[in-house]
Order: sequence, then C-alpha cells, then structure tokens
Amino acid sequence: MLKILIRAEILRKFALPGLAVIACIIFVRLTGSLQLLEWIAFDNFLQLRPPEASDPEVVIVGINEDDIRTVGKYPIPDRDLAQLLTIIQSYKPTAIGLDIFRDLTYSPDRVKLSNILENSPNLIGIEAALNTRSSLTHIPHP
Repeated sequence: MLKILIRAEILRKFALPGLAVIACIIFVRLTGSLQLLEWIAFDNFLQLRPPEASDPEVVIVGINEDDIRTVGKYPIPDRDLAQLLTIIQSYKPTAIGLDIFRDLTYSPDRVKLSNILENSPNLIGIEAALNTRSSLTHIPHP
C-alpha cells in the first residue's frame, strides 16, 4: 500500500507536470512560435564554430566594378566571357558555376559564347524566375 502511495506521489509531483510542460512545448513549436528563437540559437551556434580551412580545390573567379572599368563597358562582352570560360576549361575543372544575368539578345561574339556554353557539360548557369508583372524578360542561355 505504501509503494502505491509513493508512486502516486511521484506521478503527481513530477510526471504530470513534466508531461504538461512537454505538451506545451510541442504545441508552441508546432505553431511556429519558437522558430525565431531556434534561428537565433542556430545562428549563435554556427558563430561559435572554429573557422573552416579553405579548400584548395575550390576557386572563385569574380567580376567586380574594377574589372568592368578595365574592360571599359558593361556588360562584359561575350568575347571576354568566352575567353574567360575557355581559360577556366583548360584547367579541366569538375564544375563551373556561372552566376551572370545577361538580357542581351544579340552581340557579334554571341555565337562563340553560345558554343562554349553548349559544349561545356560541367558548366552550370543560373536561370531567372521572374514575376509575371515584371518588364524584364529572361532569355535562356543556348
């Protein structure tokens, strides 16, 4: 009889309040109320990690304002992009990611750039997903 009373007391003092707290947390989490706090905690944990060493196998080639000034025109001509991609391809990379949006329909060197884009299976380019109300149209790469 004493064991039953002790178990009932433990259930009343610890198990039921604990289950109620767990149920409340599950409910609040399912409603999305904790999402902001989870993001903040996740961000803080990521900032606490030691910095990762850069991978010598990955190279990022960027085009910035200084490069555009050097070339003298915007956008960078298709001839120069074709030459850049040819140089990069000569190193036989596993993949090339191209993140340049071009909305020009014609240029004299477009054929050369188109040939490089078509014949480079390791080249991955971006695609635009634009609003239908936008006046900017997307011209897919060849």
